[in-house]
Amino acid sequence: MSHSEAKRWVIVQPQWGLCNRLRAVASGRMLAEHLSRSFLVDWQPLPGCNCTWDRLFSTQSVKTLSEELQEDPDPSVLAAAELLQAWDEVAILARCKPDSQELRVAMRSFEAFHKECYRAGLACLLDAASEKWRSCRPFHGCDSLPSFLQVDCLCIRAFNPFYPPREEDRQQLAAERAAHLNYLVAAASVRQRLWQLPEGTVSVHIRRTDHAKAIARSPEDLFVQAMDSYGTEAKFFLATDDAEVESRLRRRYGQRLLTQPKRTLSRNDPDGIEDALLDLLMLSQGSEVLGSYKSSFSAMAAHFRCIPLRVVDICPESSPDPAARVGAGFREVSVVAADPEDD
Repeated sequence: MSHSEAKRWVIVQPQWGLCNRLRAVASGRMLAEHLSRSFLVDWQPLPGCNCTWDRLFSTQSVKTLSEELQEDPDPSVLAAAELLQAWDEVAILARCKPDSQELRVAMRSFEAFHKECYRAGLACLLDAASEKWRSCRPFHGCDSLPSFLQVDCLCIRAFNPFYPPREEDRQQLAAERAAHLNYLVAAASVRQRLWQLPEGTVSVHIRRTDHAKAIARSPEDLFVQAMDSYGTEAKFFLATDDAEVESRLRRRYGQRLLTQPKRTLSRNDPDGIEDALLDLLMLSQGSEVLGSYKSSFSAMAAHFRCIPLRVVDICPESSPDPAARVGAGFREVSVVAADPEDD
């Protein structure tokens, strides 16, 4: 990159669980490449995904914001980091103290600083759920960009595949986005536990615990029916967050059921998140994925290598919930900040 390009950035702060975060990271890398910008990830260990980036992935493949801040950061990166921190305060208050004076004060403070950063050409926190963003087409090869994309640093707080913004474009560029996923190199501690599935193994992901929709729409007996349909010689790799489900299927399928030993199922334990990434990478080796209803983990396992995803669902003909559609633009919190372009 030229000197001027190296001083322009895309920073993504992924949210929620492991696979929601990976969707955001892949989208951010793709956006940065299309805009010929450097990419940074601001990966925060939080409840639900309490694990640092370097325990999961090599920092040689993707640089973190914390690493950049420890060096000699560009003023635009500093501004973006402060913007993300200010919005985090708004998001926490929106969840814990909605309609409070504290929230209103935090929002006014964020909006004033956001406008200051934007007008100085330093940074802009993209609203990936806004109509302005969702009306955009892919920027690869564009001669001109909207004004809000011309600041030095674009930062996005996301839990979904926000780029390309339009669903039809995301579908058309799914293979390219998968390539950005595969660019990520697992940490050595994860790689040394990986092993190769036998050819033709069917991957099975049964989501339980707190995922009420998956429990209701993807019952265990329906998984058994689907697995039995492959015949008596088929091998399966099972990933599940329910030890009792694993035990029952082990009794049924015996040595045909392959699993990866887990240290813990807790998503608040770094070992649990590392185990989850290992399961995800193992699932992605299968010939196809039998997945759970509305599970980002099932979808991401199939997306890594663009293998077929067969969702086990008691109501496969029902219309999907538009608000639950992948990348539909639903918001993390209900509050919406003013557009910094507006006067």
